[in-house]
Amino acid sequence: MGVPLPIALNPGFNVSRVSRQSLATFVNMYAEPGSGKGTFTGIGYPGQIEIGQFDPIRGIYADPRFGGAFHVVAGTSWLTVTADGASTTIGTVPGADLVEWAANAYQIACIANGRMFVLDVPNNVFQENTDPDFLGASSIDCVNRTGIWSVPGSDRFQISAIDDFLSVAALDTARAESSVDPIVAVRAVNNEPWLFGTRGVEPWPNTGAANFPFERRTVNQNVGCIARDTVRVFNNTIAWLGYDAASDTLGVFIGAGYDAQPISGFPVARLLERTAYPERARAIVWGVEGHEFYTLTTDAGSVTYDAATGIWHQTASGTWPMGDAP
Repeated sequence: MGVPLPIALNPGFNVSRVSRQSLATFVNMYAEPGSGKGTFTGIGYPGQIEIGQFDPIRGIYADPRFGGAFHVVAGTSWLTVTADGASTTIGTVPGADLVEWAANAYQIACIANGRMFVLDVPNNVFQENTDPDFLGASSIDCVNRTGIWSVPGSDRFQISAIDDFLSVAALDTARAESSVDPIVAVRAVNNEPWLFGTRGVEPWPNTGAANFPFERRTVNQNVGCIARDTVRVFNNTIAWLGYDAASDTLGVFIGAGYDAQPISGFPVARLLERTAYPERARAIVWGVEGHEFYTLTTDAGSVTYDAATGIWHQTASGTWPMGDAP
């Protein structure tokens, strides 16, 4: 099987001799290895269909354990949306920024503006977490039916009771230990919580101890996290937009064991250097025809990484004539 040829990311990603640089760009297309040395096929992925009018969408969550409906925060409304676009309002989620989701066996939690809103799915009860020991939340995930979230603007995190996001004890709080840096994101990686700080990443496996069930794993990690909404479980590991303290550079990293492996390369690095607000970047993970993709969107452009080939391509939305792609 031949090795796919690299496709330069143009325009603006690299220098090209092609007069119309867009013609040398893979836009919304990915490479697939073929037979023969150096051959590959460029495949365009299908356009997406819009269902309903729910702008501005701040987050979407779907879990087969809770039926076929999507949970959508659009504007300040938490909605359930079925495949035909019919929606039902669940409650109000204030703010305008993107939200985060987590679920245990019975509840779905939504984090917005430091607050936590919880839907008890079997009983269809929506309420805010008002536990006096709740210190606020900026990022959340769930491990072994236990919620774990970061306290806004600090290196602390809290955990919930099993299957109850609304219950937290004062002693169910700990601090990230390797660096005194704020926690940007909390993610479960292979059922193990990772805390993404601004200057380092810490795994905290569940040891089952009676006093506090999570314990920090000793890892030497000098790569932090820039943007919460870029941290996504991807290709059986984790990917994120990070900051390498040793080289003082931004990059896209994936977890390789407990190490941070850079995958961005020179063209994407140039994109990141032009990004005015990297902390506002966001990413989604999706797949088609056996390919798993990580799409990173910044104010300087959008690119997609293919786990199957290790190749990036440019991503764009809208309608344009052939040869005029951005």
